Amino acid sequence: MSSLTIAEARDRADLIGVAGYTVHLDLDQGDETFASRAEIRFTASRPGASTFLDVDAREVSSITLNGRSIDPATVADRRVELPGLQADNTVVVEATMAYSRSGRACTARSTRPTARPMSTA
Repeated sequence: MSSLTIAEARDRADLIGVAGYTVHLDLDQGDETFASRAEIRFTASRPGASTFLDVDAREVSSITLNGRSIDPATVADRRVELPGLQADNTVVVEATMAYSRSGRACTARSTRPTARPMSTA
């Protein structure tokens, strides 16, 4: 997966505001994988614009954006495009996830730049 660039993070932070998440996990599916259903509610400052969602899944079974189906085969490089955003949006991703065997605890870090750099002038 391509790393999120600072420019992408700023653009996405300017475009969307996350209202909430609902995540359901089914951990009773064996030692290798688990089922996941993630619902993300967010606003878009520019209706009609698009953004992307990071999807790090072994297999994606369905994606819907505002009730419209997005083909799971369009996930590329662990990202899926979310086109035609509305002012208020809901994306739902159902997927099979793999358990991490890296030996590290949850070390993911997300930075959402909201402050503008200060001018040195």
